[in-house]
Amino acid sequence: MNIIKEYRSKHKNIFINKPLKGFIMDTLLFNSTKYLFELLENVLHTNIHLHGLENVDKKRTLLFLPNHFTRFETMLLPYLISKNLDIKARSLASSALFTGVFGEYLNKVGTLSTKDEHRDEIIISDLICGKNS
Repeated sequence: MNIIKEYRSKHKNIFINKPLKGFIMDTLLFNSTKYLFELLENVLHTNIHLHGLENVDKKRTLLFLPNHFTRFETMLLPYLISKNLDIKARSLASSALFTGVFGEYLNKVGTLSTKDEHRDEIIISDLICGKNS
């Protein structure tokens, strides 16, 4: 706990509710995306199972680290985490994806670009404060 207090005292500026791009998720858009994935899952008759969910303590701050990186888990993992654990999850994605309408969409659902100048502050703030939105 002393490490957290020390970090907060040194980095007070990141805990102020300032409107950083990608800092706050658009709940309606996030939930709409979740609904579309559920619809797609039903239409395609997919059967995705996550194992080990009984080991997840939702009362603690969580950090999910996939061991393979493709473009698809940028969208799929937040959906699966939300569906199975009823929590919102933020993704980290290649900066190449953040162009045009799709880039704006990613920002609004809380996805962070690998080149976002506030990336580290947002992730650390989420972890320390237990935020996910």
